[in-house]
Amino acid sequence: MNFKAAIFDMDGTLLESMHIWTDLAPAFLKKHGITPPPGFVIHSSVPSVRGAVRAMIEEFDLPLDEECEVEALYAELAEFYGGKVALKPGITQVLTALRNAGLAAGVLTATEPFLAELALKNSGLADFFTVPLLSGAEHNLSKSSPLPFMMMAEKLGYAPQETIVFEDALYAARTAANAGFAVAAVADTSEPKQNELEKIANWYCRNWHDFPLNIFDR
Repeated sequence: MNFKAAIFDMDGTLLESMHIWTDLAPAFLKKHGITPPPGFVIHSSVPSVRGAVRAMIEEFDLPLDEECEVEALYAELAEFYGGKVALKPGITQVLTALRNAGLAAGVLTATEPFLAELALKNSGLADFFTVPLLSGAEHNLSKSSPLPFMMMAEKLGYAPQETIVFEDALYAARTAANAGFAVAAVADTSEPKQNELEKIANWYCRNWHDFPLNIFDR
C-alpha cells in the first residue's frame, strides 16, 4: 500500500495514558465520599473535563463549585502529562519509519489541546507530527462520527484511501474503517473487546514492536 499520511490517536496509542481517564470519574466520586455504582461511566457525549465534572455534580447532586473542581482536575492531569506519562512500547520506531518514508502525520485526540500539547512535548513526540493536532474536546466532536477523521485527513492533505489510522479503541477503529481508512490497532487494557478490534484492523499488534514497518517502503 502506498500510504501518504497517518493519523494517530494519543491516549492508549501513542502514550500509556488511558488509565488516567478511566480512573478519573471513580476517583473524583470517591474523593467526595461516593462509591461509584458498578460499571459507572461518564456518558460518551461528554468529551471534556469540564463536561465530566458537570455531569457528575448534576447526577449525584454534589454541593461543589464546578470551577474549583475543574481547576483541580486540570492540575492533576497537567502534572501527569507534564512528567509522568510513558510512551507506548515500540511507538518511536513506528514514528521514525513514517518520517523516514516522508509521510505526513497528525494527532487526533479526545483530550483537550493544552493537555495534549503538553503530553506530546514532554514525551518527545511533538516533532514527529507535521500539522497541528485536532482535539475532539475543543470542537465537541466524537470519534463515533467520521467527521474528525475527515477533518484531520484534510489537514494532512490526503484522502482516506491514502491514510492509515493508528488507534487502540474499538469504536474509533470501526469508524475509521467504515470511512475508508486503513487501520492499525494496538492492544490496550482500556479496550475489553480485543477480538473485535483485531477483526476490524488491517494490522493488529500487541505492541508497536510487532508492527510491519515495511508497509511504508516505496
